[in-house]
Amino acid sequence: MQDYKDFLEEVKDGLNAYYKEEGKATVTKVEKNNDVNYYGISIRNNGSNISTVIHMEGEFERYRSDGILEDVVKRVVQFHEAHSAHFSIDTETLRDYEKMKGRLTCKLVNYERNEKRLRSLPHVRYMDLAVVFCCDMMRTGFGAASFEVQEKLFEGWGIDLDTLTADTFRSSPVIRPAKICRIEEMIGRLMKEPADALCIPEMYVLTNDQEQYGASCLLYPNVLKDFADEKECSFYILPSSVHEVILLGDVGHYDPKMMADMVREINTAEVEDTEVLSDAVYYYDRVEERVIRL
Repeated sequence: MQDYKDFLEEVKDGLNAYYKEEGKATVTKVEKNNDVNYYGISIRNNGSNISTVIHMEGEFERYRSDGILEDVVKRVVQFHEAHSAHFSIDTETLRDYEKMKGRLTCKLVNYERNEKRLRSLPHVRYMDLAVVFCCDMMRTGFGAASFEVQEKLFEGWGIDLDTLTADTFRSSPVIRPAKICRIEEMIGRLMKEPADALCIPEMYVLTNDQEQYGASCLLYPNVLKDFADEKECSFYILPSSVHEVILLGDVGHYDPKMMADMVREINTAEVEDTEVLSDAVYYYDRVEERVIRL
């Protein structure tokens, strides 16, 4: 039976036969969050320096079932045409920090699970987590193309880590504003159930308006303080994923150990490996105005 890498090579050849001089496909290794790596197909249009990277595991399973390579190539072409970039990022602009600092955003990831990858990324430790810096390249008609700031680019900017951090926490709340909603609103939207029909304790979800790497919003200035003042209490922070955290008011009857066991169980059974943030539980102390890891 054909293995996955042979399948990718055949798809690549089929794509290059289709695109001829208009683009180029390659087999590429992608390093994801939490030390998860995969091989996929990368396609770049001629005249652009931005590639579309496509996960191919699902297509491989489908191919093993029906064995029709032409259909795989056709579906990949359709995906690429729907998501590809027909422009280039200006490398001169990338090297100009004054032009780039207004595009800075950040991600919050697990430090230990990403220790190897973090060696090539400027980052800031935050308890058992790390703040990773990104640039959002907004494009009308294309959406948001985002990439992580690598050490080489950071060094070329000629700034220190404190400057990068301060500028990021000025721009990120503007580019990706924080939002807090009742958890039943989000679950109800996903389940298409009325929010008031769900019997859930008073929990809140903190994320950003894109709901992508929104856990970093807990670092935004005054977000946690304002929430604590509104609710008039300290609260627990449960790391649901890299995309959001859950806020649970401290009303005196929650067991932190039990919550930590619950977080670990959910991370193991429900959360994608690339989206796990932490097995820990955190606590925002309203009096001291700080977050601690329990």
